[in-house]
Amino acid sequence: MCEKLLTNSIHLAAKSGNEYGWYLSDLEQVRNEAIFNGLACLGGQVQFCGKWGTAEAYWLSSDPSPQKSDESIDGYVKRSWDDFMKDVFSIQTNQYTDAAKSFKCLEGVACDWDIEAIWIIYFSNTAAEQGDSERAPLR
Repeated sequence: MCEKLLTNSIHLAAKSGNEYGWYLSDLEQVRNEAIFNGLACLGGQVQFCGKWGTAEAYWLSSDPSPQKSDESIDGYVKRSWDDFMKDVFSIQTNQYTDAAKSFKCLEGVACDWDIEAIWIIYFSNTAAEQGDSERAPLR
């Protein structure tokens, strides 16, 4: 879904299996484009990817709460991203390094882990799921 709707930021993504992830420096652009296209953020977690493989630091994550019954689609989309970004940027840089150090495959790899960490993000095209044809680019 995201490759069809995030046309301006998909080229910045690191593909990990069937998932897409972005570096911290790109998250604001992804957020803005997703909100513009009506994509809510279901959450995400950190991965370190390289020639040594993929290491999932699933404990460095964000899980915005679901849409509330009285919340508009636009309100939910924006709130889900606000919650996600708040969680992401509350993580201290040393937490990325500590997470990377916990993986045997990363022992001895010299890297600035807070720069190399990617955030795998999960999206919801809430408008399409709720039948809003004006905001449902996937229909």
